[in-house]
Amino acid sequence: MKTTDTKIYIISGLGVDQRVFSKINFGSLDIEYLDWITPSPHESLTIYAKRLSSKITVRLSRM
Repeated sequence: MKTTDTKIYIISGLGVDQRVFSKINFGSLDIEYLDWITPSPHESLTIYAKRLSSKITVRLSRM
């Protein structure tokens, strides 16, 4: 059971997938794994990062 409102996004390194994190105990953290996406031909790093970041959800907290 996750008890935190904080979500942690994890991107594995090149050549490995989320299994590399299988031995890590994240405790009550809400973990979401992001898979690499295939870059489009001639795509800049800025555009690639923007597309990848679209998988990240943001929930604004009320103060």
